[in-house]
Amino acid sequence: MPRHEENRVQKCYRISPETADKLNAIALSLGYVYGARKETGEKIPGTGEMLDAIANGEIILTVVQKKDKNN
Repeated sequence: MPRHEENRVQKCYRISPETADKLNAIALSLGYVYGARKETGEKIPGTGEMLDAIANGEIILTVVQKKDKNN
């Protein structure tokens, strides 16, 4: 079910197209669905809702490889 747009912040980040696709796929696989396209019925990922869950500690991330601070 789509969330109400009140009290929302819109942010833009520079990420690769592959990263956006991966985040959308993860959101769908975890059940974060924003809605569906009328024409095709294709599910629209609730990526923003998933990011809220990460920020609120509802989803715990695990570091697999630490980024080198010198890069």
